[in-house]
Amino acid sequence: MRNLLFLFCFPLFILSKSQATKTSIIGKINKSVPDNTKLLIYDRKKTDTIIIRNNTFTLNKIINYPTELTLRSLIYDQKKFLTFYLDPGTNAYIDLDIDNFSLSKVKSGKSERENQLFMEKTKEIRANFQEVYSRFQNNIRQRNEATDSIKKKELQVVIDSLEEKVLEPIYVKQTLIWLDFVKENPQSFVSIYRLLTTTKSRVALPFMDQQVQLYNQLSEKIKKSPIGMNVKENLQNYSESNIGAQAPDFTLKDYQNKIIKLSDFKGKYVLLDFWASWCIPCLEEFPALKEHYQKYSPHLEIIGISRDEDLEKWRRALSKYEVNRWKQVSLVENKDKNVEKTYFVSAIPVKVLINHEGKIIARWRGYSKESSKELEELLKQFLHD
Repeated sequence: MRNLLFLFCFPLFILSKSQATKTSIIGKINKSVPDNTKLLIYDRKKTDTIIIRNNTFTLNKIINYPTELTLRSLIYDQKKFLTFYLDPGTNAYIDLDIDNFSLSKVKSGKSERENQLFMEKTKEIRANFQEVYSRFQNNIRQRNEATDSIKKKELQVVIDSLEEKVLEPIYVKQTLIWLDFVKENPQSFVSIYRLLTTTKSRVALPFMDQQVQLYNQLSEKIKKSPIGMNVKENLQNYSESNIGAQAPDFTLKDYQNKIIKLSDFKGKYVLLDFWASWCIPCLEEFPALKEHYQKYSPHLEIIGISRDEDLEKWRRALSKYEVNRWKQVSLVENKDKNVEKTYFVSAIPVKVLINHEGKIIARWRGYSKESSKELEELLKQFLHD
């Protein structure tokens, strides 16, 4: 808690326009490509288009702080991503391997040299992850293309097993390696970008207190940067929506255009279910949720909060899975509310259990038989007949 108090003490930093510096990215391609071939480059806020001419390209950027950039092909290709760092006033020179961006060479400033150290440190875990993730994606593609329901179920079992038994441990190991890098490099802007990712990762929650400590150890310049302020906001949202905190109130419009206010349900237990119709793990828990709702209503309220962009698909899913028996809202129809950010939801499914006093008593990210059992036991403990 002392770390959290320190975290939120320093004032907001107002950036001076005079600090902005023009910096160039200069690239050459390792083999001939047609003129006007396009690449994309983005910095988490803005995407620029690069046009290749005579097997070269140049892009000028105005930046205030060391900035992480990702260069990628116009059409998604797993082998055509390159992440590098640009320091204000220091150009980046890229020898681009057009067939496999990871084999490219980048020469730039201090931050890029630190990034290359980080890439070397994570080389083995990244290779391991890519191999497993390719299998994972291949199985998802086969499941989506399968027309036979039995085949779909068989592939889903494989997908769930890969995710739980193979991918999840890799995510955890990767997070530990990343946090170790941050600990060793508190003066590096690479560290704040790693924290930006790890604070929002699917395995973030067990490591949040450690990430608060690491954030506090970073230099003031890094913490006051735009990315530093983003990380601060993530950590603050975590603190305010963690177990033991008073659940942040919200007012949302549901699928029947009725207004839902969380504080109106004081005296009841409330389960927030962040989901989407395209999220298979989200759908897997619906049968159990229907049982809980039937057993414990009216002492239990469930509020489904959907990420679906296609409102028609969302409404069809409400009927198909019979989850319109409890309250359902669309984030698309409540864009100005920022409820996901407030509740520190970066990936779904997420479930948050709030007691009759409005306090958060449990939360889960992802779906597993264990988490489903934990929810069942808590409801039985607090809402037994």
